[in-house]
Amino acid sequence: MWSTVGRHTRDIMAIDLLPSGRPDQFQLARPVELTCFALCVAQAIFLAAGFVQGLWLVNPAGQPITADFVNVWAAGRTALDGDPAAVYDAVLHNSAEEAALGHAFDGKLPWNYPPIFLLAAALLALLPYVAAHAIWMSVTFPAYLWAVRAIIGHRVGILLACAYPAVLCNLIMGQNGFLSAALLGGCLGTMQRRPLLAGCFLGLLTFKPHLGILFPLVLVAGSRWLVIVAAAATVAVLGALSVLAFGWSPWEAFFHALPVISQATLTEGRGDFAKMQSMFAFIRWLGGSEGLAWAVQGSLIAVLAVSLCVSWWSRISFEMKAAALAAIPSTEFGTSPLVEEMPALLNRITSRVAARPSITSGSQWSIVPVKCMLKTSGTPPGLPKRR
Repeated sequence: MWSTVGRHTRDIMAIDLLPSGRPDQFQLARPVELTCFALCVAQAIFLAAGFVQGLWLVNPAGQPITADFVNVWAAGRTALDGDPAAVYDAVLHNSAEEAALGHAFDGKLPWNYPPIFLLAAALLALLPYVAAHAIWMSVTFPAYLWAVRAIIGHRVGILLACAYPAVLCNLIMGQNGFLSAALLGGCLGTMQRRPLLAGCFLGLLTFKPHLGILFPLVLVAGSRWLVIVAAAATVAVLGALSVLAFGWSPWEAFFHALPVISQATLTEGRGDFAKMQSMFAFIRWLGGSEGLAWAVQGSLIAVLAVSLCVSWWSRISFEMKAAALAAIPSTEFGTSPLVEEMPALLNRITSRVAARPSITSGSQWSIVPVKCMLKTSGTPPGLPKRR
């Protein structure tokens, strides 16, 4: 009996890749397909109901709802007003955020991004706040869908991507996780055929440097010189554009603010360790010292860096190399990626699906997408948050 139950459970939780491995034969089990569809509908209804009831975008009084996007819009508005360096002053930036919303709010949303991201923030700030939020999601969400669809190689990827619960969080909060997922997936997905384009994607990803911290090492190990050149050129162009647009002052303020950001996030835990996806945060959440957390994190980084460099130097398939690299950035190397980070989903799917030509060997292979979709970071229900 138990073997029968186990077999049916595997069938329900699996995506089956038929022996030929052709994308048009990549199918979801019917119960999984219905579950994903139900999740999509539920999230759409939640957003619609939230908007009608004044819980999303604008409140019943017509004022914007507090969301993470105000961090981006307020930074762009400050830059347009001629004081881009002020975005790295927590007090001034908080005042700008409250001015954007028209009311005060609990908590802090500091600007921790490098000045190159001010270019996008300034463009968004040319629009009214609510319109900018909507357009930001309208542009980055399809890019995220494209990345997941391209990696899986079948339109079922769109369904899985839409069903992922963190999609709702990103849409509500106006997070940039869709963008980072699209850039990471775009880089890995185009590296074989269009290395220059892949390098451009990687260069754009530097608005969140922790997500690509290992790319330089593995690209050198894999002799991906065109990707390196294109990425370096993209970063140089972005840096030059930011200087032309805003001057040197935001760069000076950024490097001056880095120790303050580190102290607040990693030492004092103001970002909430329960929401972070790294060994460092896990040890700190358990009450471990900062020194112990860094020692464990550093050891893990060293081991993974060596392993990845060896794999990229070897002759294993590119799909396996990409899967190994994509599975790491948001979970082991970033000390502060929050639960809203969509690469967490993208990496898990990539690490299982992108490598399928190398591990199927003509036989049937299954993965567990529901586990990927429902696995989220943060404090498990019922457990207290640790500081």
